[in-house]
Amino acid sequence: MAELYVFPYQWILESVTRESALQILSPDDYEKYTRFRFIEDKNRFLAARVFLFAWCKKEHLLRDTFLSLDYSPLGKPSLNTEIEFNWSHSGELIALYIGDEVCGIDVEWIHEHTHLDYASLCSPLEKAWLEEQCLRSGVPEKEWFFSLWTAKESVLKAQGLGLSKDPRHTEIKHEDRNPTKWICGTNKLMYGTSNFLSYNDQNYYLSWCSPKKNTLKPIFNRYTTKHFSIYI
Repeated sequence: MAELYVFPYQWILESVTRESALQILSPDDYEKYTRFRFIEDKNRFLAARVFLFAWCKKEHLLRDTFLSLDYSPLGKPSLNTEIEFNWSHSGELIALYIGDEVCGIDVEWIHEHTHLDYASLCSPLEKAWLEEQCLRSGVPEKEWFFSLWTAKESVLKAQGLGLSKDPRHTEIKHEDRNPTKWICGTNKLMYGTSNFLSYNDQNYYLSWCSPKKNTLKPIFNRYTTKHFSIYI
């Protein structure tokens, strides 16, 4: 079982009151919420947890009236159930991967890192891939880099490492005929997919991975997303 959701945080927060949304936060998460300075950061933090809480309620995985998350020493969140999940947010979008095995996901708003020194973050193989895709498509290397960067991030997040590991040591190897499909690793392979998304005149790259090949496609549907509000 695996499900992949992508949604603007506004879709969640317009379906529930702020008061009811805040009630699903654990004491620790509520304290984190209050420390955010900007309302956009508060909203992304809150919407992701509200949706995960509602999904767990729908699947009868939670008895508590709030979402209790455990965190690894490096900050990877987990549920005290057999379900694995990973999430990411950038710009207006939140991405959530839920499954029964280790998984990783990353979404990046392309505009956010216009001046990123991408070449220093790539292996020689990855640099060659970027050059090849640029020549084939006419799309600038920097835009292709976001496909590569989100793939790296999704693997590191699946491993629970985040950016504590040098991303150059996480090498992405793409399929010859399909630039959206890739693998990473040697003994423990991760199979991944990268997709381009556009929402509200903003461009994003989304990547996700797991130890098994899958044909998972993002659910990006306002009605489906808002339907989960009935479980709040």
